[in-house]
Amino acid sequence: IVIVEYSDLQCPFCKRHSENGTLQALIDKYPGKVAKTMKQFPLWFHQFAQKAWEWAYCFAQWDGEKLFKFTSAVFAKDLNSNGSNETIFTVNKELWWDENSFKTCVDSGKFAQQVKDDMSEWSTLFWVTGTPWNVILNTESGEYVLVAGAYPTSEFEKTLDLWTK
Repeated sequence: IVIVEYSDLQCPFCKRHSENGTLQALIDKYPGKVAKTMKQFPLWFHQFAQKAWEWAYCFAQWDGEKLFKFTSAVFAKDLNSNGSNETIFTVNKELWWDENSFKTCVDSGKFAQQVKDDMSEWSTLFWVTGTPWNVILNTESGEYVLVAGAYPTSEFEKTLDLWTK
């Protein structure tokens, strides 16, 4: 079972969802049965959200653990109250990644179209319209359940308890 979280790095509800550790608590409760991944869904009215996701991809270069580390650090900086390009660069510096490679990737716009294409795909596949938007996906059966919002673990456990028996 994979829980896919669609997130906006400037969304206050996504920040709360991340900081509450909801998905990690589920992984810990169902060891070896549940995994998580995060996908971008920057909302149009969040000034720094699109760029923040492009930069998250530059930082992580498709490494899931790095992606979660970067997004957690961005949420901790709170782009709603401290939003700026410098905030994102500060996160990069704090995580000790190569600054020159990061700037080269960011300046190239390498992931700009990827973020836009993915958003289109997610809204078509899972009707994603806001954030956080979670999809609990049973990879064996193909079944899925949508959990739209920053809900506690109990909302997810209803499905996970059925699928992990």
